[in-house]
Amino acid sequence: MGFASPKGQAVYEFIERVLKSQQYRRINRGQKGIVRRFLAKMTGLSRAQLTRWIGRWMKTRRVQRKPACRPSFPRKYTAADIALLAGVDAAHEDLSGSGDSASDATGA
Repeated sequence: MGFASPKGQAVYEFIERVLKSQQYRRINRGQKGIVRRFLAKMTGLSRAQLTRWIGRWMKTRRVQRKPACRPSFPRKYTAADIALLAGVDAAHEDLSGSGDSASDATGA
């Protein structure tokens, strides 16, 4: 008889269930260490990761991933600029901008 550790979203649900069922907020420091070691063993998460997840659970009572926050950089060229550059390239039968600097570096 074996036990498979939870993966993906199941990990967060498992952590949440364990913290709630063990009344993590009410137990003493020594018992919290036991719960942390148990979660580390069962989920395979590092001590730092568990600290973050437990801290998030203590604040919100939920263990959920934050949505990705990726920077959105402003576009340098608009669609009209790109069309204009393509027209210039076609008229001169050559690339404009950095496209032709690679051929300069090779000596061609």
